[in-house]
Order: sequence, then C-alpha cells, then structure tokens
Amino acid sequence: MLNINDDVGVRINKTFRSFVFAAGGHENLNFGERDVRNYVAQSRRALGKEGDGKTLLNYFFRMRELNPQFISTLIWAMITAYDMYFGFMLEAG
Repeated sequence: MLNINDDVGVRINKTFRSFVFAAGGHENLNFGERDVRNYVAQSRRALGKEGDGKTLLNYFFRMRELNPQFISTLIWAMITAYDMYFGFMLEAG
C-alpha cells in the first residue's frame, strides 16, 4: 500500500493517517510516521540502484537506438538553451 500510494502521489502523512485510523489509534501501531518516511525513501532509492548516471546513459542508448539523430539533437538543444540563458543574462547585466 505504501508504494502504491507513493506512486500515485498520496502524501506520506495522509498514508500514515490511514494506517492510524485502520489500526484504531497510534497506540496500536508499532511504527511511527518517521518509519514510514524512511521506508518510502529507501524504496525510492532502490528503484535507482544502478545510479543516476548509469540510468541516464542507458536511457540515452535506448533513445539512440530508436532515433539515430537523438544525441545530435540533444547536444543541439543543450547548446541552444545554454546560449539563450547566458545571452539573456548578458543582456540583463
């Protein structure tokens, strides 16, 4: 239930309150809201256990297989965004 609620965006405190209600009060639970937050954080980290960098590279490789121009387009978009940002900053300064 925790992972499902987290996936759909239910706030952790709301999920915890539903546990408290279902158990009939705080005294009937052997864990607290902090334990729920730690569990959710650990689950989120486990999803990216390869590491963010490796996950991003794998995504880029998959996209390149679908579209051989993907990397060129990505680099062009990054350069354009960089030029637009710093051009704006130079004009503003």
